Amino acid sequence: MLLFVSACSVPGNDSTTSAPLAGADAALEGQASAESLTALLAEPLHTHRHPEIDAALQALAGADAVDSAASGTVARADAPAAPRTVPDAAAPPADERASAGGEDAADTGTAPLLLAVDVPAFAPVPAGVDGEVLMDDRAELERFVLSHGPAATVVALKEVELATGRDCHDTAHEVGHIAWEHFGAAAFAAVGHDCHAGALHGTIESMFAQRGTARLAQDVSAVCAGPNPFLVHQCLHGVGHGLMAWTSYELPEALGLCDLLPTAQNRDSCYGGVYMENGIGGVSGRMGHTTEYISTTDPHFPCNVLAEQYWPGCYFWQSSNLFYFGWSTDAVMEVCGEAAWNSTQACFMSTGRDLGSIHRADPAVAAADCRLAATEERIAWCFQGAALSRFTEPANAPFSAQLCTLADRADGEFVADSCWEMLLRDAPHIFPDEAGLREFCDTIEIAGRRQACHGRADA
Repeated sequence: MLLFVSACSVPGNDSTTSAPLAGADAALEGQASAESLTALLAEPLHTHRHPEIDAALQALAGADAVDSAASGTVARADAPAAPRTVPDAAAPPADERASAGGEDAADTGTAPLLLAVDVPAFAPVPAGVDGEVLMDDRAELERFVLSHGPAATVVALKEVELATGRDCHDTAHEVGHIAWEHFGAAAFAAVGHDCHAGALHGTIESMFAQRGTARLAQDVSAVCAGPNPFLVHQCLHGVGHGLMAWTSYELPEALGLCDLLPTAQNRDSCYGGVYMENGIGGVSGRMGHTTEYISTTDPHFPCNVLAEQYWPGCYFWQSSNLFYFGWSTDAVMEVCGEAAWNSTQACFMSTGRDLGSIHRADPAVAAADCRLAATEERIAWCFQGAALSRFTEPANAPFSAQLCTLADRADGEFVADSCWEMLLRDAPHIFPDEAGLREFCDTIEIAGRRQACHGRADA
């Protein structure tokens, strides 16, 4: 079953999306090695242990690994003491990686997640609904979800975003929480995909809050399996949100759980959700906890205390934290120029993603801000991030096409080609059918780009 943030890829991968999970059987072909899981357990990740994590990993790594696991002390980012560093030893070779939760997961007492459930029938949405009330009043939002269903609620929120510019993603997360509370697993078939899949992400957060991670691989495979790699990416991104919230915003612990997913692309999608949740839910406390992995003074924290394998993904969300704390675009780009050797592109694409969201009503302003980057290559990365920030659902596609058209007119072939490359790669996954894709292609002003788009539709 596949359910429908950003579509942006973490640089260094061949694709922006994760390879589809082929179902629980395929996801569980291997068993995580006792050595790799012992290393994960031995890391001093938190001051409190989660019994369900220990139970799940104990079944795979052996009781001795859990009994000997060390605990460490977390240093707040703004505390006088030096920030805590995270060991480098959490990454076994790719052929040793596997999903958590093999056959022994049944011993944890967590029942399998059953998705073959009926979706309730809901009343049609009446005309004249004030969607802004749904954004501002949680009780009214819940009443609307129960009456008209999660999918219709998210559509109403999306209409507000299109009309007013208010971002609907966070409220859609709350729709997902409500849907899981009232409908359980049926929520996955009922939440809809608008607002950057926020309701799906919220449903997954609530699933982990209730079920924990004892059957992590089976649950993820059941929820996220499907043929569309873009939608699989969206789903696995939601898994990262859920894991971060479930671990009480212990960033290294959540990343370690992502590492138990079966492929590098799956893990990268999961990392993105972890980092995004760290900066959104971790600051707001919306899930009942706040994060210790945000700094108002060190623009490279927490990336600079993580193992090297996590740097690109971390910097791919770092600009969001900086903009939140009031940093200017120039200052954010200066930080990106200082980023770790393998993370400069990720940081500039992150900046572009945020500029695309901030200036969602005017792609020309987003383009002008991207041009503040110091080099043509960095400008191109920023344009890519800005274009992909909106290219997650058909309603937002015109922004992205207009942005790339501006690059064609003013920024040279390299920047323009980089921008269009991202859109044409993802377009077949964004539009639900060929007719919708061709309709989008017809809106592209420049003939050569329009023809290239139709070429993707013909493929």
